[in-house]
Amino acid sequence: MKRILILFPIIVLCGLAFFYLYFRSNLKKPSATTLIYNADSGKWENTYNVPKILREEVDKDPNEDGLHNATILRGYFDHYDDQNSELVMKSVLPFTMNMQYEEVKLKTSPAKVVYCSPSTITDKETQKTYLTKDLRFPVLNNETMKITKEKIIDFNDFLKYSKADTYMFVQLTNDFTKNGANYIKKLVVIGLCD
Repeated sequence: MKRILILFPIIVLCGLAFFYLYFRSNLKKPSATTLIYNADSGKWENTYNVPKILREEVDKDPNEDGLHNATILRGYFDHYDDQNSELVMKSVLPFTMNMQYEEVKLKTSPAKVVYCSPSTITDKETQKTYLTKDLRFPVLNNETMKITKEKIIDFNDFLKYSKADTYMFVQLTNDFTKNGANYIKKLVVIGLCD
């Protein structure tokens, strides 16, 4: 009888530990991952550890100052799908301090015009130099984006020299939509013409 009283709590504890570990390992991870750039490894990673901000959840600003234009995307070049005429980029998500990105597919126009702007811009008044990719260029509704010192470059040169760290500003013909086609109105690549 004494043996049963000693073995019973041990068996119950082992059983509870087994069920805890079994159910814990079978819990599903959240389905939404967040795309981040890991500066330590130098690679893009999907993580469950960072809460994702969805573009659709961000309140639309009326864009009275030109800094909240929903047709403007910015981010890094990923690749070009020639068969579907789609430019794939890692677009920065709003209000994430350039920490979260999402992969987006954008349709190119048949003309495939690409503009290039230098990687740095010097303020004429203060003589301070700024990284172009860190600046915001106001674009009011129904206006076309204009970035300092932009010039046209060949589309094939853009594809040839673009890498994972090539930064771009893209203006779409309409506000970005997650489930529809997004057509490029203007594409400005930063630094390829330095």
